Amino acid sequence: MAHVTSNTRSARRRRGSVLVEAGLLFPVLAFLTLAVFEYGWLVLKQHELTMVTREAARLAAMPEATTANVNTSVQTMMTNAGLTYQAPTYTQSAGPMGGQTLLTVSITAPYPPLTGFPGLPRPTNLSATVTMNLESP
Repeated sequence: MAHVTSNTRSARRRRGSVLVEAGLLFPVLAFLTLAVFEYGWLVLKQHELTMVTREAARLAAMPEATTANVNTSVQTMMTNAGLTYQAPTYTQSAGPMGGQTLLTVSITAPYPPLTGFPGLPRPTNLSATVTMNLESP
């Protein structure tokens, strides 16, 4: 009879240690899972902002472009990307090889966190800058 009792205690101890180990490991795995989702979301939003900035630069570089038309397009694209609208900054400069005019478009937008988990470091703003040749008529 003593032999059966010893095996039963040993089995209970193993089950108890498995529960303790799982209890210690679960928060770490949950944190890592949230971090993967959050940083994947960050990369997606940065990519979307870069694409909006690129499209804004392409539109603004056209000869018939107006600031109002470009800003309207940017507002629509930012809304579709789930980003808060921020008006682009436009800068013109001479190109490295005379005769070119370069147009630089920059957009900065607040980063919309996915999880809001307090332990993850994340940026407060995302920004993108694109430079293109200004097309002549």
